[in-house]
Amino acid sequence: MLVFASDYDRTLTDQNLQPCYKVINYISSFRPEIFFIVASGRRLEFLLENLEPFADAFVAENGAVVYYEKRKYVFGKDWNESVRKIIDEKEGIWFGEVLLYSLLSREEEIKNALDGKINYRIERNKESIMVMPEYINKNFGVRNVIRMLGPENLTLAAIGDDYNDISIIEASDIKLALQNSILQIKAFSDFVSVQPYCEGTMEAFEYLLQKLKNFGNRF
Repeated sequence: MLVFASDYDRTLTDQNLQPCYKVINYISSFRPEIFFIVASGRRLEFLLENLEPFADAFVAENGAVVYYEKRKYVFGKDWNESVRKIIDEKEGIWFGEVLLYSLLSREEEIKNALDGKINYRIERNKESIMVMPEYINKNFGVRNVIRMLGPENLTLAAIGDDYNDISIIEASDIKLALQNSILQIKAFSDFVSVQPYCEGTMEAFEYLLQKLKNFGNRF
């Protein structure tokens, strides 16, 4: 079985973060032969509202929240409760079910508040940061879905554009990058699209389909 894990922002959307439903629907049309996971830093509620009919599973909050077969799994709830005792939600700082989100301008303030009090790590996105337990990342979330899925003989392909995508693309069997991906991702990827954003994701997915054809649909 081929598992296709895709980032959301600027991967399944255009540069203005509008979802590209033509691309999303096309990828979805190959289910169940291809198992489709959307892995994002966004909250689960947003992903379900916009994409629930199209994907087999969701990895939200950068790996801290997993949704599969209508069930939600949350990792790091105790960490979230501990952080809420230290940092209050206010302008530029907000919480998910687990993650602490912040504008880049608040990063030093958050570090000063948390350092020496709780273990954490930070991943940066284009305009914001995500603060999370040390063990949480997209690879952690996707691997939890794969464990629930069960089959041992599967191939994982992953695509994304930013720092929080490195963990899952690096650990995948087929590594895919976009024209708008950061250089670190492009450097180790098997395929880099010519076009950016969702058009590039369509290119990458067609590359996967060609590999399926070449290997007789056996991944």
